[in-house]
Amino acid sequence: MCIPDGFRYISVKIEILSLQFRYNFRSMYNYFNIGFQPFRFFLRHTAHLRRQSVFFIKNVDLRPFSKNTFKSFFTKGLAFCVQFGYSKDKENASAVKLNRFRKSDAAGSLRQPVKEEAFMKFGHFDDARKEYVITTPRTPLPWINYLGSEDFFSLVSNTAGGYSFYRDARMRRLTRYRYNSSPLDMDGHHIYIKDGDTVWNPGWQPTKTELDSYTCRHGLGYTILEGEKDGVAAAQELFVPTGDACELDRLTLKNKTGAVKELDVFSYVEFCLWDAIDDSSNFQRNFSTGEVEVEPGIIYHKTEYRERRNHYAVFWSNTPVTSFDTTRDAFCGVYGGPADPQAVRAGHCSGSIAHGWAPVGALHIHVTLAPGEEKKILFGLGYIENPQEEKFIAPGVINKERAHAMINRYATDAQVDAARKALADHWEALLSTYHLDSSEEKLDRMVNIWHQYQCMVTFNMSRSAS
Repeated sequence: MCIPDGFRYISVKIEILSLQFRYNFRSMYNYFNIGFQPFRFFLRHTAHLRRQSVFFIKNVDLRPFSKNTFKSFFTKGLAFCVQFGYSKDKENASAVKLNRFRKSDAAGSLRQPVKEEAFMKFGHFDDARKEYVITTPRTPLPWINYLGSEDFFSLVSNTAGGYSFYRDARMRRLTRYRYNSSPLDMDGHHIYIKDGDTVWNPGWQPTKTELDSYTCRHGLGYTILEGEKDGVAAAQELFVPTGDACELDRLTLKNKTGAVKELDVFSYVEFCLWDAIDDSSNFQRNFSTGEVEVEPGIIYHKTEYRERRNHYAVFWSNTPVTSFDTTRDAFCGVYGGPADPQAVRAGHCSGSIAHGWAPVGALHIHVTLAPGEEKKILFGLGYIENPQEEKFIAPGVINKERAHAMINRYATDAQVDAARKALADHWEALLSTYHLDSSEEKLDRMVNIWHQYQCMVTFNMSRSAS
């Protein structure tokens, strides 16, 4: 038996089952006269019902149907995984039971186990932590994890590239991402560390300063980027907490030298003007609409809030901020970019306030680390909606009550730790529904962790983001 081919066959089989499930679901919708709207349109506009596992169509309670359908789908898929594999020992061989596949050849001699390192050039699986560990930033393409399981989602690559959105990746895009940019994957939630004349990122991009060590750990609903340069270790931990519309980005710095380190830390995002398609094309209008408000340590992106929107984005830190910028030209330079921002080179931001053009969020914090000292800094990016009658507290001043409440929920490390634990418990509960023990390590890994994770990510996002 060729194990990788067996996995491919099993993956295809599960995909076929999922397509049959979707087709039957669509037929059921037609039966109840949903109308002629596209299936994905219906899913998008009933997301709040689906997240509660409740399907109401014309007063019909479909909870029993959904429960039984999912149970049947996963039972059949797993039964196939347990019972069948694909043999390439003989041409046109039919599927046979997995227990016939042993690590032995026709003569019965034991085959040598294949080490993952022999064919995984860029990383390896860590089954104990349920993570994929990437050991070089130079992957063939950006390798992306999908964060979020309810309304707020972030896509994050192994170099901290990606973007965030609320429910709809086109219409409620919080941050920009240029898919066909060159170099690739320059947009994201980047952290810059200036140590003397050296500027670097924990995830290598966008400065591409060579690191003394690098690791990216893509886990279940979180990603941790770890970099080290000149005796300073930095870990950038990103996740979307359950029950909240925000991304938390915690930076842990440690001085591993015997001397005091004076560092300047910059956290940077570029805001999208909400409609991702219009944002990348309608420049004659977009260059006139960008708008922000600023409080100490907090930047509010409120483009079109005054005219026709009831939502805004908030970007903050739980640590006192040394300086800030809200215009891209001030932070990066008119002819600069994320790879070499002029504010980072200067060691401080200029306090710019965006009026049109390209609004950004840039927060600068000066950090002093004694030998062996460790410090944690939290950066957050959130989405806030206000009822129409509660949009403003004064002419032109947005209502920040819900934003302040969000910020206060993650003011301390203990609160952030509790949010991480709640996320871990969420995924543990989802993945504990069934468990396969087949004596085949790779098959168990795929079925018990990554196929389930992939199914839930696909269910949450459908084709909204890719």
